[in-house]
Amino acid sequence: MAYLADENGSLRLDGSHAALDGSEKGAVSYWQGMVLAKIVAAEILGVRWLQHADAMERRGDLIRRPARQPRRRAHKAKGKKRGKRADMVGKDDQDGWHVFEAKGFSSHPGKKAFRDAKEQAGMVETIENDKPMTTSACISCLWKSPIEVIVDDPPASGFEDWTMPNEGFWNSYYGPIAEHIRKSEFVEEDGRMPGFVFAPVVEVPQDEIFLLPLFDLKKILSIGLPKRLLDDPSQAPKVIPELFQRGDLYRVAPDGIALRGNLGEF
Repeated sequence: MAYLADENGSLRLDGSHAALDGSEKGAVSYWQGMVLAKIVAAEILGVRWLQHADAMERRGDLIRRPARQPRRRAHKAKGKKRGKRADMVGKDDQDGWHVFEAKGFSSHPGKKAFRDAKEQAGMVETIENDKPMTTSACISCLWKSPIEVIVDDPPASGFEDWTMPNEGFWNSYYGPIAEHIRKSEFVEEDGRMPGFVFAPVVEVPQDEIFLLPLFDLKKILSIGLPKRLLDDPSQAPKVIPELFQRGDLYRVAPDGIALRGNLGEF
């Protein structure tokens, strides 16, 4: 990840981060917070599939409505308005819903930022009529060395009901990658990773690929998915756990998305 360095197996901001201006640091912190939240969700809570809620809403795969029975009516009684919405929504292997509000800060933001993150995480009352298993504020303390990530699952305020059909969730998660692979001129399999298909992340036209030096050909990074998800992403809750029962998979993320190529060059 950009502007991060290894510190005895942990992460810290590297020296080049200090040269960024305030707006640049804000953008970097945002993305670092999102990425670290996804890692924490998978490693700590077992949430393999976590995606951006606003992106799902723009694609029509998520509909938000005011909750029919908000849990904390006291907020309205005191004139407190609903705040911003949570960033991310995901599923675990048991089909349970999880909501995350991801924050990344390169300097201490003050206690109010922590309170606001908790409030945003707890905005969701139900998803598909089920209460979320967790509604977590995930705050990446990037100013610390090594970096610390705080996860807090506060009591939810429950101002919104979300409608998110099962097929829509999975198509939204895997659809863009599956479509990219299907349209590629260079779809191929890898004997080291049976059951997966790959396509270059950046397509090089067929009539130009032979113009590249051998060194550049070796740097081509490919992205892959299990074959069974190309046509039916909704099989993921069954397919992905089965794959990992075989043991650790080479360069495969917990959600089954795989990378192949010289990652050190990117």
